[in-house]
This record gives sequence, structure tokens and C-alpha cells, in this order.
Amino acid sequence: MSFREDKRPKALKVVVVELNHLPKKDWGTGKCDAFVKLEFEDETFKTSVVEKTYDPVFDEEFVFDVGLDVEGVGDFEFSVWDYDKGSKDDLVGNCRITQGDMVRMLRGKINQPLPQEVAEQTLQVVKKGKAVMGHDTKPCTLKLQFSIQESVKRLPKSKTRAIEPSSPGTPGGGRKMLEFIVHSVENLPKMDTMGKCDPFVRIHYKGGEYDTPVVKNVYEAFWEAKFGFEGEEYSDARFEVLDWNRIGKSDTVGDFTIAQSYLEKVMGNAVGHEEKKEYKVKKPDGGGGEGAGHHGRG
Repeated sequence: MSFREDKRPKALKVVVVELNHLPKKDWGTGKCDAFVKLEFEDETFKTSVVEKTYDPVFDEEFVFDVGLDVEGVGDFEFSVWDYDKGSKDDLVGNCRITQGDMVRMLRGKINQPLPQEVAEQTLQVVKKGKAVMGHDTKPCTLKLQFSIQESVKRLPKSKTRAIEPSSPGTPGGGRKMLEFIVHSVENLPKMDTMGKCDPFVRIHYKGGEYDTPVVKNVYEAFWEAKFGFEGEEYSDARFEVLDWNRIGKSDTVGDFTIAQSYLEKVMGNAVGHEEKKEYKVKKPDGGGGEGAGHHGRG
């Protein structure tokens, strides 16, 4: 059994979850109209503004293309701002993940969970070298989530198969690993201002979330994104089709579920067995209907 180095280009997904313990900033209520600016590898994004709060919740996703040279990345800079209509925004403070920590993070495998202490981080906001203290005299903090995914510029049809683990040092003996391969999504609905969609697929499996790359401005997307899972216990796997937004939370197009019983049946076969299936994407309105595409077809 051989180990092949993964040479796929990487992207970093960052979720800005929330800020806590903001200081008093505005006249009257004293509360903040907060937003966060993210700067990494010559890309800059901003969250939406959450008004009149000390503890804004964002839950907004941003994807930064990294490529193959993860050793050459720099610091990741975050800045927290108080939005002022008609005048210059006020800087609340900054926080940073250093170049060394970013390299170690980006050495993680594509679509594989990062260690908990890396995947979920709470950073202290500072200004001029001192901790920013909130309205309640507690340190101001920024909560973030990170994951590594494949960067592809080019479901959903999916393939499910049993394979042997290929990580170095993994014992042999015929142990199996469940692998999902997401091939394509067709006949997407109109989602954006220009009508088309920026689709990606998120797999919800055993408490984790795993994303395909985003394909921009299409009604059909094609690639072969692979997700492998070790272990002999299985659960339902939910596949959620989303429309990516540069700013703000991604919009759900629809979803479908592969039942635990079906996965157990697949994994009861010999290593190398695979099954291909097409699934209808159901609308997220709870009505159970199928999503209609941009031509009105599901």
C-alpha cells in the first residue's frame, strides 16, 4: 500500500462567528455598530455591520485561495471596527495569527478535520499593544473557525465506495475507509443578482462539516471532490447545496440525505466496491418538494 502526496492546491475557509465584550463607542446607547475586516495573502474581506450591540453574531464565511505554497504565507490580520455613517469608521482593535501558526494550520489535509484548538480559535483584540476592555471590563474577543478545502477554479451526483486507508503508518489488514466522491450538480436555480449561482456542497457527517470548492457564476458545476472517513461506525450523511456569497452567510439551495443503513450496506462489500447514484435536491422550506432549476426543472 503506497502513500501519494496530495498536490491539490488549497484554500482556507474562515468563519467569523462572533465578537464578545465590545467597548462603548457611540453616543446615546454607547453600543457598537461592529464589523470585522480580514486580510490574508493580498485578499481583503469585510463582514456585514451588526448595529447597536456589544456581542454581535456574524456566522459569515470567507474563502482565501492559498495554492500549493503553504510554506510561503504570511500573517493573518483581523481588525475590528465601529461603523460610522457619514464619517470615518473607528478602529476598535486588531488581532493576528502569526505566519508560523498559519503555516502549521495550512499543512493540514484537504477536507480533513483540523485539531480542535486550531479549527476553533478565540483571539483577544488589542490596540497599541494593550488588550481592549469591553463595556463590562472583560477583554474583547473574536471567535473564529477554520478548515482546509481544495481550491479549484472550474453535487449533486455522488459516488460512495469502500477503500483502504492510505495514510502513512496506517496498519493494513484490510481495514476500510468510507469515501464520498461528489461529481456534479446540474440545473441550479437562479440565486444571484445576475441570475446564476456560486455553488458548493457541504457534507454534514458525524458532527463535522466538509466543503467542496466553490464554482462561480454557473448553472452546472463539475469536479471530483473526494472525502474519506475512517471508522467502523456510520451515521446518516446530509449533503447541502449552497450558494456562496462573498459577504454574508451562504444561501441554502437544498439538500438530501444518504441513510446510515445504505452506508452500512455499501461498507459490507469488499474493499474497492463502489456505487454511483444521482440524488434529487430538496428545497429547504420543509415542504419536501424538489428544488426547481433556472428553467423551472428540478
